[in-house]
Amino acid sequence: MSAFTELRARRLLGPAALALAGTCWCVAVMAPALMHDMGWETVAAFFRAVFSLLCHQDPGRSFHLAGSPIAVCIRCSSIYAGFVLGCVAVLAARCAGRARTAPPGRLLAACLAPIALEWLAETSGFPDAMGLARTTTGIVFGFAAAFYVVPAVEELPAEMAGELRRITHPARSAHGKAS
Repeated sequence: MSAFTELRARRLLGPAALALAGTCWCVAVMAPALMHDMGWETVAAFFRAVFSLLCHQDPGRSFHLAGSPIAVCIRCSSIYAGFVLGCVAVLAARCAGRARTAPPGRLLAACLAPIALEWLAETSGFPDAMGLARTTTGIVFGFAAAFYVVPAVEELPAEMAGELRRITHPARSAHGKAS
């Protein structure tokens, strides 16, 4: 394998792995509803307990599958689905030769603002009867978040190695020279 091919494969590995992991996460979110339908109550309860650490799980604010609510609310499930779509978009951008750095932070803040506004509207008494606002704002934020999470996850091993070197060799400066 040429150096160029190997580099390109490494640039695609991060978003592909995160898209796969995100897809598995989305399946796990839906699993309790399906398990309930199949009579696997104990396993369904376990999954719900795990996801209860992340979400309020209000059945009235959750998508339903096979007559049962999935393990997280509409907003959370939409963020997760948007994240998977964002990882696929990062993968597509990299296949097209685009840069691998995160966009400016203000873009993420701009994508978070609609969720904040929707939440404020909801707490002020404006109803979201069908969950359309929660779905839309969740997908937009999850999609945008992927463009920040993918590069951050890719940088993590090098950051951890640098931190480990700093901890195990405290006499060295940031430039690797003895003090």
